[in-house]
Amino acid sequence: MNKKAQADAPFEILVAVIIMGFVLIIGATQMQAIQKTQCESNIANEINELSNAIESAVKQQSKQEIHFSLPSCFTKSTASIGVQRIINDPVRCKRLCPSQQKESCVVLEFYSEELTPLRKCLNIPPTTIFSDPSSKNICDPNEEFLEDGFVLANITTETALAGSYLIENGTYLILNRRSLTEINPRLCIFKK
Repeated sequence: MNKKAQADAPFEILVAVIIMGFVLIIGATQMQAIQKTQCESNIANEINELSNAIESAVKQQSKQEIHFSLPSCFTKSTASIGVQRIINDPVRCKRLCPSQQKESCVVLEFYSEELTPLRKCLNIPPTTIFSDPSSKNICDPNEEFLEDGFVLANITTETALAGSYLIENGTYLILNRRSLTEINPRLCIFKK
């Protein structure tokens, strides 16, 4: 009987090692899923804060300052984030922003090959004019905070190269520079 137990011992150890391997693989897979969920949650929080700042600047015409910092849990070279204006496409707007039911909409979108795309519909007029460093005429280049290291930033996908990463980590100032005679909001966005 003792010899039979000794003969079975290597087989039992092999089975135990195989089971332990499966447990480790399952545990690692679960940890990756938890980290991915946590990453997406952190990105969603940053997108919500940025969208709230943009909406407040448009509605309240007040200067909004926000520190935008995405976590480093994805590959930046395969990701993009920016504001996309969708004009005269009610089907697409209804799909992306079901609560708005408009022909045109503005969406803050994060895309990464590794994560689930995140979209936030902005409750602002689709005719909102966004700053673009190539067209400085909509924003006063002599703004007082330019001396503090801020530069005019582009956050829209309209003038960007495909797949470019528009909104980078940093401090943003968002100002609505619409004059009393203008109909459309005119957002000047500066980054430091």
